Amino acid sequence: MATHRADSETPNTLPRDQEPARRLRGRPRSDEVERTILKVAGELLAEGGFAALNFDALAARARCSKATIYRRWASKGHLAVASLAVLPDPQPPDRGNLRDDLRDLIGGVVTIFDRSSAIPVMQSLIGERARDPELARLLDVAFQAKREGLAKVLRRGIERGELPAETDVELLMDLIVGPILVRYLCTGAPVVEEFLDELVEAALAWHGDRSS
Repeated sequence: MATHRADSETPNTLPRDQEPARRLRGRPRSDEVERTILKVAGELLAEGGFAALNFDALAARARCSKATIYRRWASKGHLAVASLAVLPDPQPPDRGNLRDDLRDLIGGVVTIFDRSSAIPVMQSLIGERARDPELARLLDVAFQAKREGLAKVLRRGIERGELPAETDVELLMDLIVGPILVRYLCTGAPVVEEFLDELVEAALAWHGDRSS
């Protein structure tokens, strides 16, 4: 009987330095599982909007438990924005002049829009943000991060003297990105090569491109 009691107490009396080793035997957090969840979350948003991002449906399609999802994201809004944040971004080019850098960058953005779920995901989240203050706050951070590549290209143009030192970078980014999003999200007009060429020229001419 004494031996039996000693055995039953052993798991609760392990030295502290043995506890991490014991925990490591559990199933580790998997990057692959996380990528799958985010991919499926994006699919659900693209298919049915924010309301379709149901954790039961997500867990079933991603073949994981709801607990696995909740361990990674504090809320539906956090998960939705994370699924947008992981979509690819083009690398900021450096061809030696602002005009070519801008044209390459926005061309890369359009390619991503055409080949990924970025636009329908953005549509679903933008439509929901007015009703969800937390989602709005998270989207503000996510969209600002998505703009960093363009901001880098414009700041480099300022450093090279191609734009005035007092250039309002935030405003110029809006002038460049805005017409593209209007076509994708509002009018449905085609985003073609000629349109992108004209957009770059118009944005630079409006803001006093010194390289002309």
